[in-house]
Amino acid sequence: MNTLLQLLDKGATQILAPLQRFPITSFSAFIFILVTSIKMSSELNHITLGSYNEVLKQISMVTFFGFFLLLGLRLMSRNIVVSLLGIVLLVVTYFYLPERLIDEEPIYYFVALLGLSSSITIYNS
Repeated sequence: MNTLLQLLDKGATQILAPLQRFPITSFSAFIFILVTSIKMSSELNHITLGSYNEVLKQISMVTFFGFFLLLGLRLMSRNIVVSLLGIVLLVVTYFYLPERLIDEEPIYYFVALLGLSSSITIYNS
């Protein structure tokens, strides 16, 4: 019984290690999953969200970008100021996200943001 508890404790520690190392990135991923789940459940249940639909779309785009940006910034530097600058960039991106982009297919925007985040991560290596 004692070995089982030790094994569970070791497994829980290994699962929680990335959350401790990348807390802001994990929070961004959690928010993305939450917003996407709300949008999917409203579409499946034929519930109209009205003006909240655009807000949820913007939040999901910014948190998707934030996951990769904050991960790259955290790998680049452990300084909290760098992470805070990433959060400021995400807030600015949310408020100045072009409406034209929301109406069109945002795949090109995601590819550009993934390229930027990847280049930050590769620069750190």
